[in-house]
Amino acid sequence: MLRQPDMADRLRAAALAHVNTDTEYLLSSNIGCALHLSAGLRANGHSIEAIHPIDLLARALQPDPTQ
Repeated sequence: MLRQPDMADRLRAAALAHVNTDTEYLLSSNIGCALHLSAGLRANGHSIEAIHPIDLLARALQPDPTQ
């Protein structure tokens, strides 16, 4: 992303073309990829959150405050 931004942008566009817009989260274990994908999602007007898989697991294990 930093050394070859043009290639990274093309790869990001190709990856984001396959994202279902009904999706709540996009998972990535690489923080650089997650940041780059998040920027692309925001630029395209999506509210999808790019997070680490462990963060999703932690969220799933949190007690539901409504119950």
